[in-house]
Amino acid sequence: MFRLVHAERDGLLLLHEDVAGLVMAGALLGELVLSGHLTISADHMARVLTRLPPADALGHIVIDHLTRETHPVPIWLPFLAGTAYAQVADRMIRSGHVEQVFTRRLFVRRTGYLPADGNNAAWPWARLLSRLERREPLDTSDRLLGGLLLACDWHRTVLRSADLNVSLSLRHELQQAPGPVQLLAALTEAAVRSAVTSHLR
Repeated sequence: MFRLVHAERDGLLLLHEDVAGLVMAGALLGELVLSGHLTISADHMARVLTRLPPADALGHIVIDHLTRETHPVPIWLPFLAGTAYAQVADRMIRSGHVEQVFTRRLFVRRTGYLPADGNNAAWPWARLLSRLERREPLDTSDRLLGGLLLACDWHRTVLRSADLNVSLSLRHELQQAPGPVQLLAALTEAAVRSAVTSHLR
């Protein structure tokens, strides 16, 4: 998800910072759902399933938060969003996936994240679009990725196709995902919508 919201040319973030934070928060929770550390119940509560530490240090930080306090996902998303984007960026740098770069526009210094490998960076959207165009079922991780793209209304920008109704295809695939993944995508979309509305007031 981090790769898909940055410009290929200069690595600058293409989403509003608040929206990016919420989507990264959703992605972090989604990773824990996929790894079996977390579930989201029908009452929107985030429930830790195991005390075994996640393989990733950032996942461990999120689990620590979730085990110390009990809140529904709509509370956790904005809380985690405050640091999620920067934390994911740091993880991507440490793992060698991106390189931090700086650009100056109109006397403003901006931070970008260029992929270390262009082909590797393009693989998430290429894989997703290819499977959708061939009408192949997505796996759960790609259904989560598609749900997060829908949540921030970024799917039509990333998945450009003249022969595909991306919105309908992704929503159909999301309906085939496990319940916690569907809930997380829907709650992230609601959080993004709320953040955008508050900025427009």
